[in-house]
Amino acid sequence: MEDIAIDPSEFITEDANHHLKTEAFYCTRYQQVKGVFVMKDGIMMFNPIKCPENEGLYLDDYSLTIDYNDVNEANILKLVNEEAIGIDNDFVRSMFKFNFFI
Repeated sequence: MEDIAIDPSEFITEDANHHLKTEAFYCTRYQQVKGVFVMKDGIMMFNPIKCPENEGLYLDDYSLTIDYNDVNEANILKLVNEEAIGIDNDFVRSMFKFNFFI
């Protein structure tokens, strides 16, 4: 099965101030925290959101701000989405074949 190109505009939005936003997960050794990743004026931010996936977490512990000047390197880690493997729907299996981590 061939890879299907995904249009980033389906997942990334831009506001009037040209800040880019996307839903994201902040991954730690023991947690995956759902939130919004924002890129704006010299900084990147992760803001956790109240949702069922984050129930029981103290969300302020997972707020994050990084100055672009503090970033030396960034890489994308492409891993097989194990949850999608067992789904019978071919479209879902192909569109969600991989998870990408930065």
